[in-house]
Amino acid sequence: PPTVAAAPPPPTVAPPTVAPTVAPTTVAPPPYSVHAATTVGPMLAPLPSLSASEEAALNATYADAAKDCMLTEWTEWTGCRQMKDSGIMAARQMRTRSLLQPQLEGGEPCGLSQEFRNCVNSGVIAHVSD
Repeated sequence: PPTVAAAPPPPTVAPPTVAPTVAPTTVAPPPYSVHAATTVGPMLAPLPSLSASEEAALNATYADAAKDCMLTEWTEWTGCRQMKDSGIMAARQMRTRSLLQPQLEGGEPCGLSQEFRNCVNSGVIAHVSD
């Protein structure tokens, strides 16, 4: 049988020459870079120690304050509604706060623990109809 010569391999093509890309060099903004500009700000100095009379006065203030009544922060306002048995026909909102520490002898008294306000629609007090 006749022998068939193998086809020559295809010519190899060299890839195009491309210059390597270099990522642009960036410097991180202050204060993240060693290249950041540094400025010297004012230095804080420790407070001077209190004198014995100043310390006694401060402790007396703390002791007096510990006698005062303490209440929580106000709750959010409730929705508008008529308060039962109030005799008021206007729709009202209420918010409250709770007692944390009762007034001790010589301390400041507690303020209000409930507040009310009328509901107003377009400048007119809202009324509850029967």
